[in-house]
Amino acid sequence: MSINGRLKQLRKSLKLNQGEFGARVGLKQSAVSSMEQEGGSVSDRNIQVICHTFHISESWLRDGTGEMKAESEDSAFAAFAEQYKLNEDEQKAARFLLELTSEERQQILSYVKRLAAYMTGGKSFPAPNPPAPADYAATVEQKRAIMEQELAAEAASQGKRSASTGTNGFDDLDVPL
Repeated sequence: MSINGRLKQLRKSLKLNQGEFGARVGLKQSAVSSMEQEGGSVSDRNIQVICHTFHISESWLRDGTGEMKAESEDSAFAAFAEQYKLNEDEQKAARFLLELTSEERQQILSYVKRLAAYMTGGKSFPAPNPPAPADYAATVEQKRAIMEQELAAEAASQGKRSASTGTNGFDDLDVPL
């Protein structure tokens, strides 16, 4: 059987018409029809997308060797994605979350709970742990240096102050630092 016949066999095994199959892999119905016609061309990119989307063995699709379904360690995830009809972006998000540490997932969950509470007008969940005071001091110093550079550059471009005056750009501000 040719690649064209295997594509048709795959589509029928998924119980999809050509339009539905095409929509899942980003093709029009007419493109799927052409690929299923004996002698129709199937690009490498389309083969990769089809195999990834439907978890099909590339060697089976290309030359008919091996099993149709790809054997992989993430077959449970593939079944999950299929069951819940996750699109490619949703699958990426789910994989990203699964690859995080438990602590990282808990921190994200904390933010999501706080956002949900805010959106519904309910009581907010506690904020995540703030950075250590040493981090605050470093951040303040970093921001101070950036502001001084910006003020010095602005003053130099306006001709009002010069770097040789020794001012830090904050002398005329009535704000304690």
